[in-house]
Amino acid sequence: MRDNVSGHCLRAAAPGDLASLMALEQSVENAPHWSEASWQQVLAASVDDANSPSGALQRKVLVAEVDAVVVGFVALQLVTGVAEIESLAVSAQHRRSGIGLALCRDGIAWAQSQLSQAIELEVRASNTAAIALYQCLGFEVQGRRPGYYRGPVEDAVLMTRTL
Repeated sequence: MRDNVSGHCLRAAAPGDLASLMALEQSVENAPHWSEASWQQVLAASVDDANSPSGALQRKVLVAEVDAVVVGFVALQLVTGVAEIESLAVSAQHRRSGIGLALCRDGIAWAQSQLSQAIELEVRASNTAAIALYQCLGFEVQGRRPGYYRGPVEDAVLMTRTL
């Protein structure tokens, strides 16, 4: 799907996106930095429809491309009716262009299509831009996890949206 305003295209990630996903993740300081094996596992578990058994872990990774280059992604998981945004990243040069918003909206739509009752996430307390984005999407602060993040040590803000 192409967004006419920012010129980006959103699609489901494929195993061939591994190198692009890892490079983008490494370029975004606040993104969780997963190992290659973790990314391979996430991509292998990513589902395109509701064919996964009820109660089973389901994953979805969506990517945003501009001129056939991956410039953003969102990784989600669903366990027993609750979805989680595990990671969201947009390249520095494409931030504030609507790509993060579009990725989140499509991720929320996927969670709803899987009959999720809620979607949750955690975000660094200092990441005020991300917190504002999530609040714009209807997420509410539910609490904090003191010292959750490392490098540097920082609290996680827990946010949830009912679907």
